[in-house]
Amino acid sequence: MTDKPSHAAYLGPDYPHWNTTLSDGSEVLIRPIGPQDAAAEKAFIESLSPQSRRNRFLGQIAHPSDEFIHQLTDIDYINDVALVAIAPEGAGYRIVGVSRYAIDSSRKDCECAVVVADKWQGKGLGTALMECLKTLATERGLLSMRSVDLAENWEMRDLASALGFHSSPDPSDPH
Repeated sequence: MTDKPSHAAYLGPDYPHWNTTLSDGSEVLIRPIGPQDAAAEKAFIESLSPQSRRNRFLGQIAHPSDEFIHQLTDIDYINDVALVAIAPEGAGYRIVGVSRYAIDSSRKDCECAVVVADKWQGKGLGTALMECLKTLATERGLLSMRSVDLAENWEMRDLASALGFHSSPDPSDPH
């Protein structure tokens, strides 16, 4: 296993990109997130329904701070990996989904998360994002991926089960 020297090098043309056709025929590009995506990431989070934000962040985040957006988009691609699904919009693009993992202190396992824009849910995008993330984790030599989810987040538990993962509700969640 070799570490990439910097996220800038890791985002080069040799880094995987996936052109994906969803169940409704729409197409997205799945690629690594980077600092250039900060404004799109902020817009994406703010566009999520309150329930989708709660499911992803285990609480409410109405307006993410610039510092938080920086943490989500300036990824080292050594300890953390984050992928975005982008769809064309006008002359630019919009983020319609994000998956990520963070390697834990054992250096053998990681915690993962995925979130899909409300209007894009039910089209297979969450599965596609997690399959891409799983591929990168396997190539990295990671042995397991885990997620911590709210008890009411049955969509994530169903997705995890379909992918062969195990997920558990947040122990502090009263539901």
